Amino acid sequence: MVLESNAMENILIVDDNKIFLKTLAFYLRSKLKNYNVMTAEDGEKAIKLMKSNPVSLVLTDLEMPKVDGYKVIAYAQEHDPAISVIIMTSAWSPELATLVEKKRIARYIEKPFQLEDFDRIIIEPLIKNKKISDARSIA
Repeated sequence: MVLESNAMENILIVDDNKIFLKTLAFYLRSKLKNYNVMTAEDGEKAIKLMKSNPVSLVLTDLEMPKVDGYKVIAYAQEHDPAISVIIMTSAWSPELATLVEKKRIARYIEKPFQLEDFDRIIIEPLIKNKKISDARSIA
């Protein structure tokens, strides 16, 4: 399945594993035509990108050097509450389940995961976010 959009939207992937980051970015670019896939190797770079670019979806690891994923999530939600956030982590815990609920996280994914199973996890938040954007432009 390939999702195409009339308007260019930005997806931001944040992970300190460079190979994983490049692989996921390549995969998303091949599946999501007309979407700009941006990458950041740490939270500090991610926040800089969000300050200068509108973002529809943030996919972030939690444990990273410099600035962690928790701060990326906080910045994204304070900057634009319409941004969908997906957590990617290999360290799932009950505490994270509480965070997902409290912070309105769109989804979480336990690493490792299959790229083929990733489509629905990416596309659904984008469609939801697109509907919110369309409703805002009508109002």
